[in-house]
Amino acid sequence: MRLLHTADWHIGRLFYGIHLTDDQSYLLDQVLDVVRDSNADALLISGDIYDRSVPPVEAVELVDDFLNRMALETGVPVLIIAGNHDSPERLGFGGRFMEKHGIHIAGRARPDTKPVLLEDDDGPVAFHLLPHAAPARIRTDFASDLDADKEQIHTHARAMALQIENALGLSRGIERKVALAHCFIGGGKKGESERPLSIGTVEQVPAGLFSDFTYSALGHLHRRQEFDNGRIQYSGSLMPYSFEESAYPHGLLQIDIDRAGSVATEFVELAPKHLVRIVEGEMAELLHHPSAGSRDYIMARISDDGPVYDAYGKLREVFPNLLNLERTTISGVEHGPVRAAGERDHRSLSDEELFGLFYTEVTGEELSEEERRLFARIVETGLRKEDRL
Repeated sequence: MRLLHTADWHIGRLFYGIHLTDDQSYLLDQVLDVVRDSNADALLISGDIYDRSVPPVEAVELVDDFLNRMALETGVPVLIIAGNHDSPERLGFGGRFMEKHGIHIAGRARPDTKPVLLEDDDGPVAFHLLPHAAPARIRTDFASDLDADKEQIHTHARAMALQIENALGLSRGIERKVALAHCFIGGGKKGESERPLSIGTVEQVPAGLFSDFTYSALGHLHRRQEFDNGRIQYSGSLMPYSFEESAYPHGLLQIDIDRAGSVATEFVELAPKHLVRIVEGEMAELLHHPSAGSRDYIMARISDDGPVYDAYGKLREVFPNLLNLERTTISGVEHGPVRAAGERDHRSLSDEELFGLFYTEVTGEELSEEERRLFARIVETGLRKEDRL
């Protein structure tokens, strides 16, 4: 069976004030071409279809157009789960009707969600749709299935373990099983633009939870990466959503599963409408850069030691889509990933670390352990409320 695995589209995303809907439409046209050319048996979309729980009209129209073309032009089944950016109820609207046209959507995690069964010449494959859900929601929605021990579910690992245990019970007797999940596997590499699922390490899920699946199609991390000899994979995001993410390719995965359950993978890179790039050098070099006039989305890093006047205005004439400007040195002080006096770049800090630095700057004192726990509870409560939107 041949599958195409994609995730983290974030349709409706704003990138330094630029609406990316046209860029995303350009890429989704290529996804349709890959579906047609590859003779795929199904397209798997592992969460974060939209960038926020209430997406703009243009984003909804783009997804609606894509799914209509998939159903009417290709006839290839589409399997979709909600990610942490999606509203489960909004994403799942009309799901029962769309299922009749080969579009299978799991918005909210439910204990009675049966696997989608697809067949090839080697027999059936059970697809388990495991949408993102905070531990509190799993405790609520799976309440009738919980025993006394499971009532203590407060981490994403334990919540995912319950979902998987429940799912596997619904596909007994079927050898080949595929999971779609949206989570953070412990040891995975995070990027700049992924919103945390919770505070600290309680968001991390051990890869071993997916050991009973032939293949696990994951979403949430924007960099393509794999675990368990390729049986667990992140496809990565549709395109870079930060300048850091421009350092690696973006696309989708072609997965072939044979009769014995062996998995073969091929990465299919997509060609963006605009590249996302970082250019570096002294101002004089950048003003005569080889890619002057490019329509790419550009961040410029200026390495001049002395003052540079109207750098943004001058560079905007060279790079029409200049979106960000950084100084790598100011009076000999290094900036960027490593800053002055060992100061860390704010982009590499957690929410708790950022708040701790802010607290110290304002009060002159460090956060106590009790204050750290209080901050973590407040943020966790906010994430849960956002998850319910």
